[in-house]
Amino acid sequence: MADAELPGRSRLPKDLYVEDQQAFLQQIPELITRLRMRRPATALALNLSEASLHALDLVIAEVVNALPGGYSRIADAIDRDLLRQTTAYVGEVIVRNRNGRWQTNSVEPASGPKVVFPMTQLTAITAGRWKEIDIYEHVLVTILEGDTFTGWYSSEVRDGNRI
Repeated sequence: MADAELPGRSRLPKDLYVEDQQAFLQQIPELITRLRMRRPATALALNLSEASLHALDLVIAEVVNALPGGYSRIADAIDRDLLRQTTAYVGEVIVRNRNGRWQTNSVEPASGPKVVFPMTQLTAITAGRWKEIDIYEHVLVTILEGDTFTGWYSSEVRDGNRI
């Protein structure tokens, strides 16, 4: 989704985005630990597997539904820590399960790093073809639109990267 297409983009705080991508990349393990601590009942389910995205969806829904106005007010009250923690988690799920890697984003540096992973053709990895996801932006849009990461991952990562 392009920058201008973000719902409520003009209402989003200016300091929402990641300014120091290298620092963010170094903080990934800590961010994931803090995400797990948000809801101890699901901490074990957040094991960085593809299936664990369902547990992540429950954590996100609980946090957002606790906001006055819920999803209708999320652009006004987005939790920066939750956004960074979720970005670290979803990105690391892709890296670990899709043979991916983190990469700094030189095109939109303030929006945060990218995750890149090999494109697939049926069950074989296609050499030299990589899919890039501006992961911070995708996580932000998924939360703002009230979508699930389970569905997003299925369409954008698992099924959406085939040649």
